[in-house]
Amino acid sequence: MKALHATLALAVILATLAPARADERLVLAVGPRSVSLVDSDKLDAVLSEACVPPEAHCQARDALARAKLLATQPRRPSPFAGAENGALVCRELGGAVTMGRDPKGNELGLCRFADDSLVGSSSLAAAARPHEPPANRALRKAKSPSPK
Repeated sequence: MKALHATLALAVILATLAPARADERLVLAVGPRSVSLVDSDKLDAVLSEACVPPEAHCQARDALARAKLLATQPRRPSPFAGAENGALVCRELGGAVTMGRDPKGNELGLCRFADDSLVGSSSLAAAARPHEPPANRALRKAKSPSPK
């Protein structure tokens, strides 16, 4: 048990000392057009570039906040058995599921809102997941490989 506490303490220290990574800009083809998204470390989400500034008012950013509230509420079983969690959260928050493709052909599930703002469906799924204690989150981040 002491070893576990020491490991968690070390993980928290490492996560605190790790340099913050810069936000990464992504350009994806969504249907016939290109859109700019940002993989924001601060928001822990992929969303429309216009939604990143703190003063931004867009439905994608609002959906992230509402998804965090979903994590605190009991969930009922979904009628869409086997559907990806982010797609389910997207529909629950009034968005439409769509796909984006990067220049290498990789696909990213997105949630589009009426104001045309986008958020990654995996970002919504992560936000709606019941919250982990900070020490567990720090340990998980410390174990995950850093982006190159």
